[in-house]
Amino acid sequence: GLYQGVPRPLRSELDPPRQPDLIVLYRQAILLEWVETDEDLPKLVASVLVHEAAHHFGFSEADIEAIERAM
Repeated sequence: GLYQGVPRPLRSELDPPRQPDLIVLYRQAILLEWVETDEDLPKLVASVLVHEAAHHFGFSEADIEAIERAM
């Protein structure tokens, strides 16, 4: 997946208007990982989405890994 935007903690009310944030899920990459790992597909998609949404909220990679382990 890919998060495009400015994480919430780095934003300011004084920032000029910009494009909306965007989360992209790459179908082929997800399907390839699903085939390689035999993980439950909905769980895999949810994991990728949570990872990218966490970037939006400014979570560190360590925080994201802890969230994913808890899923």
